[in-house]
Amino acid sequence: MEKMTKFRADESGSGTYIAGGLFFVGAVMSGLALDAVNAFNEAGKLQIAADAAALAAAANIDDIDVAKAAAMETVRRNLGDTTAIVESDITFGHVDETDYTFAPGADADGNYSAVTVDGFRTLERSSEISTHLVRLIGFDEFEAKRKAVAGARMGGGGGVLAGCEDASIISTEGVNTGGGITLTGAICIHGATHIQTGGNDWYGPEVRFSSENLEDIKIAKYSPGDLPVEQLMFARELEPVILPEIDNLHAEVWADVAPACNFDWRGNPNDPNKPDFSDFEAEGTYSGTLLPSFVMNNGVADVVCWDNHQTIQPGDLKPYTIYVAQGSVQFSGNVQQDNIAVIGQRQLGVGGGDNLAFDQVYFLSETINLAGNINWGPRGDACVIDEYQVYLFGTKSLSMGGFNHDPTVRNIVGVAPSISLGGNMSASGIYLETGKTLQLGGGVDIHGCGTLYTSEFELADTTIPAPDVASGSFLMR
Repeated sequence: MEKMTKFRADESGSGTYIAGGLFFVGAVMSGLALDAVNAFNEAGKLQIAADAAALAAAANIDDIDVAKAAAMETVRRNLGDTTAIVESDITFGHVDETDYTFAPGADADGNYSAVTVDGFRTLERSSEISTHLVRLIGFDEFEAKRKAVAGARMGGGGGVLAGCEDASIISTEGVNTGGGITLTGAICIHGATHIQTGGNDWYGPEVRFSSENLEDIKIAKYSPGDLPVEQLMFARELEPVILPEIDNLHAEVWADVAPACNFDWRGNPNDPNKPDFSDFEAEGTYSGTLLPSFVMNNGVADVVCWDNHQTIQPGDLKPYTIYVAQGSVQFSGNVQQDNIAVIGQRQLGVGGGDNLAFDQVYFLSETINLAGNINWGPRGDACVIDEYQVYLFGTKSLSMGGFNHDPTVRNIVGVAPSISLGGNMSASGIYLETGKTLQLGGGVDIHGCGTLYTSEFELADTTIPAPDVASGSFLMR
């Protein structure tokens, strides 16, 4: 009995077992989070592929065989050779006029006007999403199913307007593109003096290149080969709206917001009464009308002032706040923030690290250098949101884009005298104005939702006359 009592009382080493158990639980939770994020991203790619395939099929719906081929080529370009979406997953139908939903099969007149594409990342298809860390506790895969429904847009001539709702890029000089870009959807690229493409591109039937003179548009080799080059280009004049006023806009916003900061203080720098702008505490509030509504909370936003260089770390920023900066601002890695404005006098840049994400933000400064692995705009299904949610205005330059297909650019308006877009960027719902020749990097993928976006700033009218036949497509939600 004495030995048994000693055994019960001896707890030496129990902390090691507890710590080990806690470590195991922590590792499992971390692994679950990482694998869940990966599954979410893979499901998002499946949705994008299904959307793009449905749009491609609907754009060619007057020839079912061509429509299927266009859809499957789009799937291959988005997912590679995969069983996640196969030809039997494409269903042609029409729009039910009673409730405006998809109905399989032809309409009463024997015509098709809509298509669905189903995507499956499932074990049954051998296309499941593999796990890495959580397979240690028996979870070998995640599954995802996605559906896209697209309708054919019918042109009617006679002043009907169509096109450009998925992306508009306007340069008062020219546009040069790198090779291997993908453009699918109602996308318009305008270079006043010239257009020069890099070759080996893929274009959907709604893509349009324009310049003031048709002979200044040079389109290199592209696919599909049966898409007439004459359909891709036309001559027109198109002027930016925000760019000519960008300096006045910056001056007006600064004059309206910066007074809360008292940057004009000219006293002794050692005076204890000197305003301290080194922290992230609000110096006042703003209730004006010059900033986007998503910055405000019931019409009011806090104002935080910085008079020196600031490096932003995760957790530093708060929603519904305007940050006013006299010095340069750098974002470190892992900063993810919504519902803010940064009004600067110098540069907004990235100080290192990745995994940055911004939605419902307004950045207005001299130089905006935010290239790299940054996600802009809605993090979910951007096609269901019909508003521009990111505004990047530089009085001198704007740089953005990424080094792989992870960065996304969605629902964004970008304006600067000089704009540089990096390659390998996935984008939808973009509007750009620039005054110098724009370099569109290789590997860029711009795709469409068929969504008409509303803006908090006046934009140029980029619409073009529709042809007299079925042309292009739009996603149905």
